[in-house]
Amino acid sequence: MRAKIRYLVAKPQKGGHTLYYWQPTAALQAQGFLPRRLAERSNQLVEAIVEAERLNAELDAWRAGHPIENRPKAETLPWLADLYRKSSRYAKLKENTRLDYEQSLKVILAWSKRANDPPLRSITPLIVDEFYRGMRERAPARANKTVSVLRLLCSFALKNGFLDKNPATNPDLIGRPGRDIVWADAEIELFCAAAKGKGRASLALAVKLAVNLGQREGDILSLAWPQYDGKFIQLRQKKTGKLLDVPVIDELAAELKQTPRTSPVMVISETTGKPYGRHNFSHLFREIARGAGLRDELQFLDLRRTAAVRLAEAGCDLKEIAHITGHSYDRVKIFEVYLPRQRSVAQDAIVRLSEHRKRTKLEGSKP
Repeated sequence: MRAKIRYLVAKPQKGGHTLYYWQPTAALQAQGFLPRRLAERSNQLVEAIVEAERLNAELDAWRAGHPIENRPKAETLPWLADLYRKSSRYAKLKENTRLDYEQSLKVILAWSKRANDPPLRSITPLIVDEFYRGMRERAPARANKTVSVLRLLCSFALKNGFLDKNPATNPDLIGRPGRDIVWADAEIELFCAAAKGKGRASLALAVKLAVNLGQREGDILSLAWPQYDGKFIQLRQKKTGKLLDVPVIDELAAELKQTPRTSPVMVISETTGKPYGRHNFSHLFREIARGAGLRDELQFLDLRRTAAVRLAEAGCDLKEIAHITGHSYDRVKIFEVYLPRQRSVAQDAIVRLSEHRKRTKLEGSKP
């Protein structure tokens, strides 16, 4: 580094590359100017210098008594949320997780604004509990998520010396009963017919993929044709990082054969010709489900559970089901160590399911 840039620190790594950081003094950190990684995406010195110079300009403006543009009042929740969003911890979050966090942060910041953004140290466990109870009356599912994000935010403040203790550590969160909803075969067919009738064969395909592969919505919507070799779909789960080879049942293979390959991604919006955004897909899914007269409690996420139930009904054991869905082997953790996930195990399970489905349809057609 030829020119010395204030607070820019280069840290050589074992692999031969260098990471760049902006590291102000302890006194500045106490004022809210926290260390951060620079040029995280490119890891290039030029980009790191540009970022460091921008941060130094903000710092100089603050020292000169000029307020930093759009900078919230120090040591308040908006100020803390701003610092958190600029942290390396936030940068490492997956996109879906970040979207969920942002929904909770929006609620937290609105709560803070109603109270005129009080100092962080004035927030007590009792205040957090009152916030939670008031929110739970209106939106119980969101209440637990929001307080969990508030706890994370306060933990970030505690770690960086802005709080002496976390006021959201032990709120009395009321647990929600686990979901046990399973789609009936008739409901799946009804949804798919309604989707196709609305010109949304893509949503019907998404449902068929989910109920036959047993995967989460995000993994289904990102499936690409190169992952399918005609017999197996290979995918790495976004949430767990597990690599799975899932055999494709005959009825799903037929559905895929009828699907035009107009894009590398399997599930494509008919109106945009592009993959679905998360919120757009959820909105259309609910719209079609309601139009088909399906019960309101049915959700796309229940298709993963339905896939596991179908496999169990076909006689598959826990190990075989796990090879398809990627679930842990329930509470038998030793299986995770001694039993590798193999194509042969998954294939045996899917063959059994295929035979079971054919028998069921045959028996149902008999007078």
